Amino acid sequence: MTLACTIDRGVWCKYRSGNFWQQVVNEEFTAQDFRENFRVNKSTFEFLCTELEPAIWKSDTNFREAVTVRERVAITLWRLSTNCDYRTIGHLFGVARSTVCIIVNATCRAIVDALLQRYISFPAGERLHATIEGFQQMGFPQVGGVINGTHIPILGPQQYRADYHNHEG
Repeated sequence: MTLACTIDRGVWCKYRSGNFWQQVVNEEFTAQDFRENFRVNKSTFEFLCTELEPAIWKSDTNFREAVTVRERVAITLWRLSTNCDYRTIGHLFGVARSTVCIIVNATCRAIVDALLQRYISFPAGERLHATIEGFQQMGFPQVGGVINGTHIPILGPQQYRADYHNHEG
């Protein structure tokens, strides 16, 4: 038998609105809005939710409803894609800033534990040598692999300027 909490949560818990997630994102965001803000499309988001559910799902308690898997993944992706502070994300999703911190850390850990081995591999043996040779032919010596990238404009030293460029020049 589960005991329902009959105490008014307002006595011990601050009211927070999750309207942004519940109404704006889920009802108003277009596919483009979703992609621009979460940096993944909806199908990738749903894939992540399915893959991570066993590791991040929490059950409700007598005191509060658990943050859903979809909200946990959304909070984490929002943090990673916008670098907003925990307070702002907490206001957007209707949770405390400490909860945002816990969710982001736990979800990132689950991503590493559940997905890293399956989706990121480092070349070895003959494949490594072929990769190094391929990058050498493109003018990038001693490169054994890449994982996408972020363009960070810098001023390269005069003597070795050619060593400080990427695919964007």
